[in-house]
Amino acid sequence: MHRLFPLLTIALLGCMSEYELQVDEQAKQQDLATAMHDDAIDRSGPVAGLFPPLQLPPPGTSWFPPEQPGAIRPTLGSGQASPGNVPVTSTGSETAIVPATVPTPDLPTGIEQGCPALPQDLLIVDLKSGWWSGDGGEFFEHILSGIGDPCLGRITIDYHHVTNAYHATLRTGGSSGSSELRFYEGEPRFGKVFGATDWDTYEQIWILSGSEADPLDLPVQGDFFQKLAQHLVASDAAVFLGAGFGSITHSNALAEALDLGTIFDTREREGGLLSPQLGGVEVVDYLELVAQHPMFQEVTSVVERVRMAGGMIELEANPSNGFEGFLNGLMAPPRVVAGSDRIINGRDFEALAKNATGDTVIAVGKASLARRIVLDSGLQRFYAVAGQNGAGTLAYLRNMVLYLSGVR
Repeated sequence: MHRLFPLLTIALLGCMSEYELQVDEQAKQQDLATAMHDDAIDRSGPVAGLFPPLQLPPPGTSWFPPEQPGAIRPTLGSGQASPGNVPVTSTGSETAIVPATVPTPDLPTGIEQGCPALPQDLLIVDLKSGWWSGDGGEFFEHILSGIGDPCLGRITIDYHHVTNAYHATLRTGGSSGSSELRFYEGEPRFGKVFGATDWDTYEQIWILSGSEADPLDLPVQGDFFQKLAQHLVASDAAVFLGAGFGSITHSNALAEALDLGTIFDTREREGGLLSPQLGGVEVVDYLELVAQHPMFQEVTSVVERVRMAGGMIELEANPSNGFEGFLNGLMAPPRVVAGSDRIINGRDFEALAKNATGDTVIAVGKASLARRIVLDSGLQRFYAVAGQNGAGTLAYLRNMVLYLSGVR
C-alpha cells in the first residue's frame, strides 16, 4: 500500500490543474494530501502509513480463502492443463513428477541436503511498485523465510525494493525476524541504496521486473537503472530474471545489457498492480512441466494463474466519479486473474514449463551461456507460497537457489 501516498499526491495535483474545482473542495483535497504525506513515512524507520499496516499470518500458515475442490495436477510431459477461471485446490492425491527421458543435469553440490554446500549471498532487487513489498504488503516475509530459514548460515539475502518515490532495504541471514524492512523517502540514489561499489560479493542476483508504464517504477534510461545494469553485467553472479502480469520492462532491458536480446513478451496491458493483502489470493491453475530439471526435484506442482485484487490504477481522475471514486478504486481494486507473460528467446534458453495456452513461462539458460540464468515470466505465482496450495511452488523456488548455486 505504499503506492497509495505518492499516487494520491500526483492525482491531487492533476485533478486541481485539470478540473475546475470549487475552492473549498481544493482545500479539502490539499489537506488530505498533506495529512497523508505527513503521516505516511517515518524517516527513521518503516512506513507508519495513514492506515494501520495489514498484518499477514506467520510464514507457513494459510491466509487464503476457502477454495473449490477439483485441482488437476499435471505430471511431467502429460500435456495436461488445469481448468481455467475457477479457483482450484489440492485433492489430496498429488503425485510427484516421474522421471522423463530428458537427461538430468548434474545436481549442484549440496542439493541432497536441501541447502547449498557453499554459502550463498543473494541480492534481490524488486523494481515493481510492489511484488513482495509496497503493493505486495509484507509478502517478502513469506518469500525470504521460505528460502532462508531451512538453510540458516548458508543463505544470506539482501532485499531491496526500489521505486521513484522511495526505497526499502532488508538484510537477513535466513530468518525474516532477524532484521526489519526499512523505508526511506525520496528519489533513490544508487550509492545510498546498495553501498558497495561492485556486486562481486553476491553469488546470485535476482531481478523482479517493473514496468515503465507504472509511474512509480524506475525509467530504464535513468541514472539509477543504468548503474544497476552496469553492475549486473560486471558481476560474475548467477542471475534470475522475473516478470509477470505485464511487468517486463526492466528484465528485458537487463537481458539486452547481457546480450540476450528481448526475452519477455506480454499480452497484458503494462503497468498493472497486484495486491495480495486485499482479499487474499485464489489459485486458478497450474503449469505443465515439460522437461526434467533439478529445479523440479520433489516438486508436485507449480502454480500458474491466481485470482486476486489488482488491475490498472489511472492517474487521471474521472470527472464522473471525482476524487472520491479514484480513492475508492485505489483502496479496493477489482479482483483479476493474473497470469504469466511469455518467454520468447529460444536461442539461449531451454523451456522447462508452459501454461495452458502453450507459452513458455519458465526457462533455463543453455550451457553456452557464461553464467547460470533462470527466467520466470510469472512472478504472480509466488503469492501462492503463503497458502496450502503453494508447497510445490515454494519447493521450486528453493530448488532455484540450489541450481543457481552450482558450478558448471
